[in-house]
Amino acid sequence: MSKSVKRILVSALAAVVFALALSGSAKADGVSGCSISSIGLDGDDPSFRLTFVCDGNLYYTNPGGSCPTASTDAVRLWENMAMAAMLAGKKVNLYYAALGACTVRTLQMLEVVK
Repeated sequence: MSKSVKRILVSALAAVVFALALSGSAKADGVSGCSISSIGLDGDDPSFRLTFVCDGNLYYTNPGGSCPTASTDAVRLWENMAMAAMLAGKKVNLYYAALGACTVRTLQMLEVVK
C-alpha cells in the first residue's frame, strides 16, 4: 500500500473517530502544536485509560465520573498516534472536553501536525 493511500486512510479514520467522540459532547477546547513527552496506558477493556503529557499539561481518556468516554478503538488509535508523534519528534493538535463538570482535560481528538 502506498504512503498516500495510508495517509488518506488514517485521515479518514481520524475524522470518523473525531465525529464519534464529539457526538456526545457539547463543547471542546483545543491546543495546537504541542509536544508529547510522556504516554501511559492502564485499565482493561472496555475502560482503557490513556494519559499523556503534552507541553507540561496532563490529558486523559476515560477518566471516569461525569467526563466523556471514548471507545476502546479510539483510545488505541490515539495511543498509536501519540507514540508515533513522540518518537518522530512531531507536534500534535489536541481537542479535549471543555473543563466544567469534568475537571480534567479529557481527550476528544488528537491529530499529528505535519
